Amino acid sequence: MSRFAKINQFLSDAASLYEGRERYIRVLKALRSLESAYRQYTKIKNHSTDPQEKEEAKQALRFDMAQTVADVCRENGALWVKFAQYLSCRPDLLPTEFVEIFQTLQRSAKVIPWSEMLPTIEATWGEHWERYFKHFDVVPVATASIAQVYKATLISGEEVAVKVQLPGLELLLQQDRIALVNLAKMFRSFFKELDLVQITDELIEMTNGELDFEREQSNIEYFHVLAPHIQIGIPKVFPELGSSKIIVAQWIEGQPLSKVLKEASYEKRHHYLKTLVTSIFRQIFLFGTYHADPHPGNFIVSENVLYALDFGLVGRLTDAQRKAYAALFMNLLRMGLQSNWAEIFQNAGFAAESPEIFNKIGDYIATAGRQDSIEEEMSQLLKDLRQAGIKIPNEFIVLSRVIIVLGGLLKQIQVSPRELLTECLFSMGAAEVKTTV
Repeated sequence: MSRFAKINQFLSDAASLYEGRERYIRVLKALRSLESAYRQYTKIKNHSTDPQEKEEAKQALRFDMAQTVADVCRENGALWVKFAQYLSCRPDLLPTEFVEIFQTLQRSAKVIPWSEMLPTIEATWGEHWERYFKHFDVVPVATASIAQVYKATLISGEEVAVKVQLPGLELLLQQDRIALVNLAKMFRSFFKELDLVQITDELIEMTNGELDFEREQSNIEYFHVLAPHIQIGIPKVFPELGSSKIIVAQWIEGQPLSKVLKEASYEKRHHYLKTLVTSIFRQIFLFGTYHADPHPGNFIVSENVLYALDFGLVGRLTDAQRKAYAALFMNLLRMGLQSNWAEIFQNAGFAAESPEIFNKIGDYIATAGRQDSIEEEMSQLLKDLRQAGIKIPNEFIVLSRVIIVLGGLLKQIQVSPRELLTECLFSMGAAEVKTTV
């Protein structure tokens, strides 16, 4: 990039941030509040001799910090909510207070007034859009980072969920990209166990992909056909009513999986989480197309059936990648598969200066300490691959995030990730997967 181009980019970024200055002033105020809370905690820690007082101060600090960050993310929306949702599925990285408070962002975000949503509806269905419905409740039943959902009844009598994209997202994402990338670079030294820059880049790419509602509608139609083979329910869609900013799908009445995992009996939590993990593994290793955002806010339990409600993020693997990743994860789970590591990695799209590097990484996988935390092993594997100078394909990064999220959920309800994931592979037919490798 030339010097002129760099100056032009800087001025463009500065202008974009200035336009969204209210949101970033909010961030600066939150940072000052966090600094003040931390100073108060440090004062107690340095001067108090009571261990209980110190522990209570630490818990209070964590709660205040988590609530402050969650409030900012909720107000700023878009990528900020996505970032908190990602971290809410990582109890291996964050204290319980952060995980519990960030999980609230899976179920609710800042509500956008109907007057601001109506232009999108009229742009799709015209000024007399009510003709398609017997009833349309203009009070949203849910608000997420990029859309609001309304409950309605079609002329045919069918109850539907109407997902409408929030207005002005393109500009917000442009502003957030600049701010979050710079914040990630600023704080990455404080969170060495997280690659904040990579996570931010990934979330930006993911969110941009989610804005294409026509693609998401196609994803839902694909998985609706696949549903009998992946052990979860998929609502049907009404493509004649959809557009690039609206999706109309079958209404599913039930309880969010996040609520079930928090309130249900151990048996039910184990059952639905096992169903979710088994389904995702079948999608990955048998079909090569999978739900790539499996946080509990995207699933609902209705009449003892687990339904997926959001398919904005879908991962896709080539047949060679699917086979190679099956072999890789079986070795990670110590299922005894003997493999040619160089061939596996190369078939999966990895690149290195010498095939011998792949063999060294593979030997490490086969002999590494048998941790029960699959998400920690996946994080360590990504770190080892980067340090070895291996180019990691984007498909593997997305897949790794899915496995890390699932591992974090299993840990959250005190279920052995390794035991359950191994059981899932065997229950779906590990022998069938092995023969494809």
